[in-house]
This record gives sequence, structure tokens and C-alpha cells, in this order.
Amino acid sequence: MMSIGLWPIALSILYPAQMIKSVGLYSTREYGRFPLPIASGGGQFFCRRHKHPVTMKAGVRGERDFDSLAELYDSWVNPCTMPVTEETLELIDRLLPDDARILDLGCGPGKEIPLLAERVPLGEVVGADISEQMLRGAFDYSKGQGAGNTAFFQVDAARLPRVFAEKFDLIFCSSAFHHYENPENSLKEMRRALRANGKAVIIDPSITAWYGISEPIAKWGDPGFVSFYTVEEFHRMFANAGFSEYYWNEVLPGIGVSIGTK
Repeated sequence: MMSIGLWPIALSILYPAQMIKSVGLYSTREYGRFPLPIASGGGQFFCRRHKHPVTMKAGVRGERDFDSLAELYDSWVNPCTMPVTEETLELIDRLLPDDARILDLGCGPGKEIPLLAERVPLGEVVGADISEQMLRGAFDYSKGQGAGNTAFFQVDAARLPRVFAEKFDLIFCSSAFHHYENPENSLKEMRRALRANGKAVIIDPSITAWYGISEPIAKWGDPGFVSFYTVEEFHRMFANAGFSEYYWNEVLPGIGVSIGTK
């Protein structure tokens, strides 16, 4: 049953909306002002030091739930994330210099990592996930795609490694934030990992008219699901975590992209 996954939503809502948007007939909702671009990036650091995934010695709470889904993830989640990723990349292309250092937090099987890496040829992308099995799959996929400016770390989003402090220009967190038991604390950790003027980009369903469809499906098939949030709740959490500016864009129906500036 899980293999059916999110295909009905992707086929009936997301892909049609993306086609309508491509011809200029989709009215995008926004909140706040789009942030200024990142002037210069941190370049390459982790990819030169870590040629293989860096894993944690002790197990992480919740890791096994996602390890068990690693093989099903492509058929279950990726159908929904592909159109959302494409629309989100159009937004963050306006922010990124070619030497930016990006953290893909909650990277899962890492399908977005090569797409991000090609945008920062003088920078790098660090894939990070709680699941070691997911992380190793992301490593294999990225290397198979020729993305050499990458590194991989097994992490807990609520307690990022010390070596991440003030290292990243942009944190990309797609379809993972609704798993975080203490989302405000995770945002504080993201802010700690950002360089000056860095951006935290959260892509997740928002509580809108689409919420009545998306939340029951998430509760049914998504291990570790905690909650979706309204735009106002996101704004408040970003502010409480110390971010100076907040912007939100509903890139596709029910799917919001939040961008906080350190």
C-alpha cells in the first residue's frame, strides 16, 4: 500500500499546477519580502576532507524508522518532491553564488544533491540525514551522477555537529521539517550552522486549504510525523530562533517554501 504513496497527489494536483504555472496562469501567494542574494560563498571545505560518509558511532533516535523506508522512498516520496524541487530551485537560484556552501539537511536518498551541486561548481553540498542507510544511498547516487563537490554526514537535526558552526551559506531542508519534535530548536541549530547573512530554506506542506488532504496521508504513511505549520507559525518560529528576516512562497498548492535570513 505504501508503494502507491503520494502518486495520487502528484498526478492530480502538483504536476497539473506546475503546468499551469509554466504558462503564467498560477497565482503564487507570498508572505514577506524576498531576501537579498548571498554576496559570496564559503567555497569548498568538507568535500576536500571527507571522501566517504561520516557516520555516528551511537545510534540516533528515529534512525531505524527511516532506514526501513530507504528502498521505498523513490516510489513513495519522490513523485511529490520532484515538481516541488524544480519550483524551489528556481527561487534559490536567485540567491546562490557559484561558490556557495550548501547543507542539504534531511537529504534522504539525495536526489536533490547533484542538482544543487551543479549550481555551485566552486562551492559544495553536504548531504546530512539521520538514517545511515539513506545517507549511503545518497552518497552512491551523487557519485554516480558525477557530483564530486559533495560530502555526507549522519546527523541529528536537533544537535548538529560542532564542525558545522558558521560553515554554510544556505541550508536546504526539503520534506523533513514536519518530522522535527522540537522545530524551533532545530531552527536554532540551523542558524548556528549558517554564516553571516546565510539562508535557511524549508520546503514543507503548509496548513492551507490543502491541509485537510495532506495531513491524514502524512499521519498514515510517514514515520515520525509531528506536524505541519501555518505561515504565521513558521514566521514566529523563525523569529524566535533568531532569524532577522522571513519570506514564504507557496510554490505549488499547499507546498510552501520558507526562507529565513541569519
